[in-house]
Amino acid sequence: DLAETCANEPWNFQPKKDEALAGRVRELAEADLRAAYKLTGKQDRSQRLDEIKTKVKGSFAEGQYDDKTIGGQLKKLEQEILADKFWKEHGVAYSAVRPTGVYGPRGVYGCGQMLMDMHKMKTVMMPSNFTARIPWVHVKDVTKSALFLATNQKSDGQAYNLNDDTIMTTLEFGKYMSEIAGHSFVKLPPLPTSVVRPVVATVASLIQFVSINFLKKSPKLEADSVQYLGRDFAYSNDKLKKLGYKFSYPDAKVWIKETVDWYQKNGWL
Repeated sequence: DLAETCANEPWNFQPKKDEALAGRVRELAEADLRAAYKLTGKQDRSQRLDEIKTKVKGSFAEGQYDDKTIGGQLKKLEQEILADKFWKEHGVAYSAVRPTGVYGPRGVYGCGQMLMDMHKMKTVMMPSNFTARIPWVHVKDVTKSALFLATNQKSDGQAYNLNDDTIMTTLEFGKYMSEIAGHSFVKLPPLPTSVVRPVVATVASLIQFVSINFLKKSPKLEADSVQYLGRDFAYSNDKLKKLGYKFSYPDAKVWIKETVDWYQKNGWL
């Protein structure tokens, strides 16, 4: 297999994504954007779109996200809405897929970076109140489900969450990773995430600025990632499974170790 033989060096590609922000933007803007694109007058439509974008950006606390990041999520949502509109008007089939936390061999961003960083910790420490759930989906299920939907006419014009059946809290994840690595695990007293999050975000912003502008390398901790801290993420995959899709990797608790083993085998850990 060419990929197994040759793809041993991580490609340090760092796309920006934030499921928390994407969900909030969708909640704030989707209905208004769909209504705006029904306006036939170009000037009226453009004015309404500007109003919606201003409203959405003003809905976030100052410094929580920059305008460029929010604008990027708005653009993705607009593209999905326009694809849906084009399909209905011209009969061009499409399906929208929404992967959550993608993991698997060769993963270097998001969940992949989290797995590698957690594995390197000699002692994993986690507050006892970190019971928010972490969403997972294996990269092979992302590609397999996309092919499945592309060949199933019942999926035309529909959007699907790509998330497996795993139920794993942040606390459970920390303990599990310590067991895989053979390191100790310490459960800490509860910490108020609403207080910790802005402090960690400030530190992360500083690390990110120094890493990118002076060290000329990707930061170990990104400011956007801090927004996940203490937030509960749960996505239903019922719609996809009712269509007949069966996950090849339904439980991340089983397959995370396979991913870590791949990192070690290929010298990434």
